[in-house]
Amino acid sequence: MPPWQKSSFSGPADGSQCVELARDKSNLLLRESDDPDHILTLTPGALSALISHATQPGTTREEFNLPSERAAPSTTHIYPRHLATSPGSS
Repeated sequence: MPPWQKSSFSGPADGSQCVELARDKSNLLLRESDDPDHILTLTPGALSALISHATQPGTTREEFNLPSERAAPSTTHIYPRHLATSPGSS
């Protein structure tokens, strides 16, 4: 697993609620430090689009269909819309 970098802009001073970012071969990995088993795997373009959308005024949790409680640990892969399937699949 690649090393994780914590955001300096999130969570309390003790760093227990930070967004963390890592990079693998071609994707970016995103997780919360207080829930490290849930990892989003994003292409650089998908992460840029996610950040752009999430920072728009009026964006809500419901808009992202996020559950009110955390589900079982998983890895979620997010790819740009123009890709019908994940890279490398046929």
